[in-house]
Amino acid sequence: MIIWLQFLVSSALVVSGGFLLARNGKELGERHGLTDLWVGFIFLAAITSIPELATAIGAVWLVDAPSLALSDVLGSNAFNIFILATLTVCLARPAISSKLSLPKFRIMILMILSMTGLVMIFGVLDQHKYLPWPGGISLASWALLLLYLAGSWRLFRDEHPSGRSTITAPGDSSGKTGATGLYPRLIFSIILVVAGGFWLARTGREIAEVTRWGESFVGALFLALVTSLPEMSVCLASIRMNAYDMALGNILGSNIFNLGIIFWADMAYRKGSILKGVTPPFYVAAWLGIILVLVLSAALMIPSHRKSIKKVITWDSIVIILIYLIGMYCIFRLSSG
Repeated sequence: MIIWLQFLVSSALVVSGGFLLARNGKELGERHGLTDLWVGFIFLAAITSIPELATAIGAVWLVDAPSLALSDVLGSNAFNIFILATLTVCLARPAISSKLSLPKFRIMILMILSMTGLVMIFGVLDQHKYLPWPGGISLASWALLLLYLAGSWRLFRDEHPSGRSTITAPGDSSGKTGATGLYPRLIFSIILVVAGGFWLARTGREIAEVTRWGESFVGALFLALVTSLPEMSVCLASIRMNAYDMALGNILGSNIFNLGIIFWADMAYRKGSILKGVTPPFYVAAWLGIILVLVLSAALMIPSHRKSIKKVITWDSIVIILIYLIGMYCIFRLSSG
C-alpha cells in the first residue's frame, strides 16, 4: 500500500506540474507569434515531455534501470497516439484524421519513423558491441540528437519562410504584462515535474519488483500513462478549441522529443550504452509506436473531399485502440513471463 501511495503522490506532482507547464508554455509560445503547429511541436511538446525526461533520467541515474527509462519513452509514444483516438471519441468531436491531411505533418511523421527505426537497429548492434560509444554515449543517441535538430530546423523553415517570427501578445502591445509572473511560474512547474519524475522512477522500480510485472510493462503502461497526462490535457484543450493543428503537432512533437530523451538518458547512464541491455518488450513497444503512426498516416492520406467532418468514430480510431490494447497485452506477457 505504501508503494502505491508513493506512486499516487509522485504522479500527482508530475501531473500538476505538467498542467502548469502546458498552460504557461502556451502563453510563452503565443508571445512570439508562432504558428499553432510550431507551438504544438516545440513549445508544448518539449514542455509537456519534461515528465518523461525527468522520469527517464531518474530511472537510469537513481535506480539503474535503463529498461524502465526506455519503456517509459516508447510506451509514452504509443499512448500519445492512443490519446488521439480516444479523446475525439469521448468528446464526440470529429476525428483528427477527418480534419487534417498528411502533407503538413509529413516531416514530423518521417522523423518519428526514422528515429524509432534507428533505435531498434542500434539496439541490436549495441548488444553485440558492434558500435563505438563516443563519450560513453551510444552512437544511436548521437544520431537521434542530430535527426531531432535537423528535423526541427526544417520544420521551422517550412512554417516560417521568412526565417523569423513576430512577437504578438493579444491584448498587450508591449508584451510585458504578466511577463514578470510567467517565468517564475515556469520555473516552479519545472521543479514540480522534475521532483515528481525522479520520485516516480524510483517508485516504478519498486512496483516492478514487488508485483513481478517487469520493468518494461510498468514503464510502458503505468509510467507512460502518468507522464503523458500533460500531453492529454493539452490535446484535450486544443480539440475543444478546434485547434486540431496544435493538438496533432503537440502529440507528434512529444513523440519526437521523447525519442530525443534517449540521448540525455544515455548521457546520465554511466555504464555504457543505454541500449546494450534491451529486452524483447522494448522491441514490441517500438514496433507498437511505429504501427500506430503508420495507421494514423494512412488515415491522413485520404483526400480531404472524401472525409466527413461530422465523423466521430472512424476506422483508424478503432484500429489504433485495438492495436494499442493488443500491444500492451503482449508487453505484459513478455515482461511478466
